[in-house]
Amino acid sequence: MAGSSTEGLLTMNEHHDTTHGSESREYCFVIMSYMPCYDPIYEQLRGLIESQTSLRCVRADRQPEPGRDLLGKVHEMILGASVVIADVSEHSPNVYYEYGYATAHDRRPILILREGSEPPTDLVGKESLRYRGVPSDDSRFSEQLIECINQQLRSPLPEQRRMLTGPRPFPAYLIAAPRVPAADSKHFWHPHERHTFGDLLGVTGILTAYGNLFGTRLLPEMLHAKYLAPGILANSANFFCIGSPKVNDATAYFLPLIQRGLSPSWEMPKIGSGADDRVVITGKAHLNDRLHAPIDERQECPVSDYGLIIRAPHPHDAQHIVLIVAGRHSIGTHAACMAVVRQDLIASLERHLKKAGVSLRDTCQPFWAIVRGTLLRDRSVAEEVEIIEAGGYTKTSRI
Repeated sequence: MAGSSTEGLLTMNEHHDTTHGSESREYCFVIMSYMPCYDPIYEQLRGLIESQTSLRCVRADRQPEPGRDLLGKVHEMILGASVVIADVSEHSPNVYYEYGYATAHDRRPILILREGSEPPTDLVGKESLRYRGVPSDDSRFSEQLIECINQQLRSPLPEQRRMLTGPRPFPAYLIAAPRVPAADSKHFWHPHERHTFGDLLGVTGILTAYGNLFGTRLLPEMLHAKYLAPGILANSANFFCIGSPKVNDATAYFLPLIQRGLSPSWEMPKIGSGADDRVVITGKAHLNDRLHAPIDERQECPVSDYGLIIRAPHPHDAQHIVLIVAGRHSIGTHAACMAVVRQDLIASLERHLKKAGVSLRDTCQPFWAIVRGTLLRDRSVAEEVEIIEAGGYTKTSRI
């Protein structure tokens, strides 16, 4: 085992040798005939899209994975794409199948056709873009296509996709244990709820985001954090863990495991005893004054609390992710949950990470963030959420 000195920002390839760097980029999936006469059209589309957007361009038959089930690969690539384009000029079986699968999962492909061709009967009347000759030679088509792509990228979905999905978005488990507040709670600030609050916000937010991304028939399995099946956390899957180790066994399992040999090492110990016990967040000494201080119980003041976000590759399978969102109290958890599902907060987190040399797009590069949520004076909901600090990890030792 090496010494304790850090060795620079942990990169994707250092953390998991089996990952492929280019595959962490968002991509556009192209549905079209596999006939050789369409290869030049695909290459023209690829050049256009990759030169004028942030996306790479892929087609199922151009992504060789020997021994892999082709349909399974197609399904994953469609579900994982930021944008889907369907060239329906040729009435071929793979086009029908891939288009049908995409629309069945709410992917809404951008339809394109070669000038002079007729769409399949079921698609007659649907809005489409037509190109003459090869796409890049048709300036009007090129402008319209790029605008359609950019419109889709401006929706909340790309941010949520970057935050919540790994290279393989399924299977997925959402693990939480929302507690019923006691009527005689020592914390006056926990309100009689009129809005979705605390852990429940993460549950509804992640389920809604997955529903928007993949359709309501493909949602994470919802599990109670205190009744997990033995061994399930070692499965190759995405895990969304809501709540601190005090209340969520999955958080307690993954928190040390995904940070092993890395710095900072975030922990959420419980300090004090009896009526004075509370959870704190430790990991960065210069934040201790904030993250250890008890909540200000003066009723005339807005109440603030802190939450922790950690995303990392699943320790047993880099094709899936583990996302932990947890607060010292329900306000902090509420703030952390908002930060991983709301478009403006994801964008703010992305800017903080970029300054630290970390890319949200790179799902194999682990990162952490500290957020603050403030409960408004009417005790309604923690709507004031701020990203305090975010960054990546450095190696402290070799395991």
